[in-house]
Amino acid sequence: PSCWTQTGSSSSYSWSVATGDYSTATGAHTGTYNVMITIDSYSGDKTLITPLLDLSALSTGQLTFWHVQRAWGSDVDELTVKYRTSETGDWTVLETYTSAYSTWTEETILLPNTNATYQIAFEMNTHYGYGVGIDDIVIGAPPTCLPVTNLTASGVTSDGLTLGWTDAENTGASYSIDYWKNGSDTTTVTSTTTSYTFSGLDANTNYHFSVKAVCTAEDASTS
Repeated sequence: PSCWTQTGSSSSYSWSVATGDYSTATGAHTGTYNVMITIDSYSGDKTLITPLLDLSALSTGQLTFWHVQRAWGSDVDELTVKYRTSETGDWTVLETYTSAYSTWTEETILLPNTNATYQIAFEMNTHYGYGVGIDDIVIGAPPTCLPVTNLTASGVTSDGLTLGWTDAENTGASYSIDYWKNGSDTTTVTSTTTSYTFSGLDANTNYHFSVKAVCTAEDASTS
């Protein structure tokens, strides 16, 4: 958008609207378009900067976004995320991503020092990779009930299994588990522990499972 700005050493290259990364092989994460940049060189940088954001209402802010950084052979471009608290202030690095991400990957970063004049920058440093693509940038308050992690299935039989997960963040939460077959309605069960054993499932049938933490009656995590 026109309210975003760009700086950097690579005057011939810019962040632009695209459908995926340099080869467009990935497509956008959601919808049709994302932003991307590729620099046809082993050195150079370009930074995409948000307009001024008023985050003064947040005691803690959170940035989430999806990115893709495919390797070209062994070469991978680098993405650094930075912030500053005024339009002329110094930048502080939040995270740097140097590995190859061959598919869209979500990142979550807590934003310190939130105030009324806040900016976030996405700096791409080229190393002759396939470029960097970014999609679905969201800035807001972090959730108070956090998603569970490390969903696993064990003890699988012809008609059952034990589903397990990890929850190191939510004290005293219970859990809502949705499961369904292709083309069927969703069934919901609950658990007060970080596992649930299913029985009586249909043999030779694919099932889908999702789990969310329930911290209070009004506050649940995403699945």
